[in-house]
Amino acid sequence: MNLRDGSVTAAFEAEESEIELQLARLLSDNRFCNSKRLPSFLRFVISEAIQGRGESLKERTIGAAVFGRPLSYDTAGDPIVRVAAAELRKRLAQYYQDPGHESEIRISLPTGSYVPRFENSFSAATARNYYIDKQSSEKTASARDGEALPTDSGGVHPPATTDSRIHYRSRHLASFGLLVFLCAAVASYFLLRRTLSPLEEFWAPVLSSRDAVTFYLPYLPNQPIPGPLTPRQNLDSKQGQQLPRPGMDAVVLADFRSYVTLTNFLGSRHRNLMYKSSNTSTIADLETGPAILIGAFDNPWALRFTNGLRFRFGSNPNMQEFWIEDTSSHPTVRWMFDQKLQVTNNYCDYAVVARFADQDTGKPVVLIGGITGGATTAASEFITAPDQLSRIPGAPINWAQKNVEVVLKVQIIDRVPAAPTVVAAYFW
Repeated sequence: MNLRDGSVTAAFEAEESEIELQLARLLSDNRFCNSKRLPSFLRFVISEAIQGRGESLKERTIGAAVFGRPLSYDTAGDPIVRVAAAELRKRLAQYYQDPGHESEIRISLPTGSYVPRFENSFSAATARNYYIDKQSSEKTASARDGEALPTDSGGVHPPATTDSRIHYRSRHLASFGLLVFLCAAVASYFLLRRTLSPLEEFWAPVLSSRDAVTFYLPYLPNQPIPGPLTPRQNLDSKQGQQLPRPGMDAVVLADFRSYVTLTNFLGSRHRNLMYKSSNTSTIADLETGPAILIGAFDNPWALRFTNGLRFRFGSNPNMQEFWIEDTSSHPTVRWMFDQKLQVTNNYCDYAVVARFADQDTGKPVVLIGGITGGATTAASEFITAPDQLSRIPGAPINWAQKNVEVVLKVQIIDRVPAAPTVVAAYFW
């Protein structure tokens, strides 16, 4: 979709996909990926702009949509949007000042406005420099070829010598060679742009589907929690039921944090999103389109699906020890978590991230599940951050159509999850 809407200030006709690729590049840079609020800010204003809603990008609407402020909040007393915008402008300027970004689409936020500006720096700068060089060389050539020579014919110039004609041809051959080189450079540039990033590789099956993406959450607000079940009963359940356990409120809050992270990510890519309770949904629901499962022991669908994967969840009968195990290893490798450690607020947690095609429905399934809620939160951030997905070891070339399962290690410090590390990965 070309950006033709009057609310968007654009120096060229940019394709939406090209802008999204540039957004992914920006968010993978340390200036942005280490910030908690700037990525959401940047995603939101760009999404609104390319959808033709630039006129709605006001301080109050951004404060409500990005920072969770009520629409009636006092913008004069709460300058969070203005402060974030100033920081965003500074970091964007720093990014484009670094060598290596000259050929990228330039995204900026003009002072006094929240509507982003898009400029094709590569083509504009290249064309301008080539035009200036060409004009300068032609003027120099004209002056050299037109110099008056001593003659008895009243200042009439004699015919150009053979050397002059050779010089003239060489000059134009050089200009033609430069033009060919520029065309080849532009072609290579746009071919390279089509190469999928790790972020695009992971989400390709979901984003390429025309069906609505459905989130399956352990339970939704105002719904009763069914009676307790053993882990085995949960695994064997046909309909899927809630498995209560200590600290359930904290787990559900973390699941919803992950839900918000993922909906922001997919919403910025203009996907139709739905959500259902994993307690009441059936296999027929999963046949409607891509499914995203959030949670592990509190999500029966997550347990049922991972039961057939290489890396799956397990626990002891009294639900005090939990683990993720590698079923292909001999002896079996287990990444363990002891429930008693959770009260210390500092412990090591583990999560599984998987994306695969369900054999029964043929639809893509994305699973994000940690042993505790902190690991689930970290896993959701892992699969929406370009710099994180690039760290998966052993990733084959063009793995967008392959299934993938990853085990993450997450250090919880003062109940806050740190960035995860990959401890195992499998593609098939």
